[in-house]
Amino acid sequence: MTTDRIGSRRPMTVAIRRDMGRKVRPGAEQVDGHTYVFTYGWLMAAEDPYPGEIAWVPADQHWPADAPTWIAGGDLRKAT
Repeated sequence: MTTDRIGSRRPMTVAIRRDMGRKVRPGAEQVDGHTYVFTYGWLMAAEDPYPGEIAWVPADQHWPADAPTWIAGGDLRKAT
């Protein structure tokens, strides 16, 4: 997604990766497989959980209050 930059918004479907040996964050299961609007957050640094990936912030009124406050780009797919 080379055209993404701060302020970019797009509908994407959450597709939580389970093959990385990481525990799924609390609240993430409920949004898995659903489509929401996200806003570009930031490019994660080396010390972040997913270095080099974009952190996307939900910008959708239907996003559950107890779901994560951001989703790594690798856990999102283009909405169809």
